[in-house]
Amino acid sequence: MQSRGSDRQDELEQTVGELARDWDGRIEMRLLGPLAAYDFVGTQKPEQS
Repeated sequence: MQSRGSDRQDELEQTVGELARDWDGRIEMRLLGPLAAYDFVGTQKPEQS
C-alpha cells in the first residue's frame, strides 16, 4: 500500500511528463528534488572596484 505522499508524487510526475510531451521541441523540462532551501537562493558576485 502506497502512502498518500507517494500517490501525490506519482500524480506530479505523471502531470509533468504529460506537460513535457505536450511541449516537446519547445521547452526542456526536468523535475528535480528534493532540494535544500539554500539551493533556491541566488547570490550576487561582489562588485570589483
